[in-house]
Amino acid sequence: MSYIYVLYSDIFKRFYVGMTDDLENRLVIHNSSKVKSTKPYVPWRIVHTEEYNNK
Repeated sequence: MSYIYVLYSDIFKRFYVGMTDDLENRLVIHNSSKVKSTKPYVPWRIVHTEEYNNK
């Protein structure tokens, strides 16, 4: 399964849209400051997901 997801940073009032095959792990990576584009806005929470059978 592939997922489109929307993250939201409550502190900075920012959204981020991404795609992954492992949703839970991807959120951990974002919140561990390992993604350059989302690092300044940690913490993130998932506000929307869509599941697809293929990319």
